[in-house]
Amino acid sequence: MTYPGPKAQRNESVAARSERRAFIFVAALGAMLMPAALGIALGMSVDLRPLLKYDIADVAFGLAAVMPLALLLRWFMKTKWRPLAEFRASQLEFFAGIGFGLTRPRIVTLAIIAGVSEELMFRGVLQEIIDRRFGIAAAIAATSMIFGLLHARTVLYAVIATMVGAYFSLLFLATGSLIAPIVAHAVYDFIAFEWTRIALDRRAAISPAVQDQPPPQ
Repeated sequence: MTYPGPKAQRNESVAARSERRAFIFVAALGAMLMPAALGIALGMSVDLRPLLKYDIADVAFGLAAVMPLALLLRWFMKTKWRPLAEFRASQLEFFAGIGFGLTRPRIVTLAIIAGVSEELMFRGVLQEIIDRRFGIAAAIAATSMIFGLLHARTVLYAVIATMVGAYFSLLFLATGSLIAPIVAHAVYDFIAFEWTRIALDRRAAISPAVQDQPPPQ
């Protein structure tokens, strides 16, 4: 049995610290939307307190609303339609190079941060502000497009994010509460991150096996 030497241990320690820093940076970047949303809400006289009042019915509504998204995500992860298959591969490449591994605690943290911070900003603040001046239809359209543009790593991703944003906006409109879209958003992101982690783990397990195969004669 062999043990890693001091140099290997130092390299592992440096890599672990680098991973932690990358994760903290990404998590902090997402969390910054929370104080930004609260600041804008205060400045524009948007009272978020009644929108965040806990109600078990809103939690249940949010959980139920995840089902259509999860079914679409399952189809997306399996479809062989070329545009979506290529997009799926690009997503896996992106997360493979993000700088940190998708462990379960990190997935939970990122999902909660995204669900709370993005729903506070987009549905709780921006949708409410635009609704006051231009009406709810314009508010949903504008908020969803902004949401999509800020996720525009590719054109297809922007379109998908816009549609998901509109879904969360309608969920907020149907319940009158931010709890439902926060729950739906966080749970959906958890599922998406978890399936991404599984796909990356499978790919990592296959790669060494492919590399170990003897070259063709």
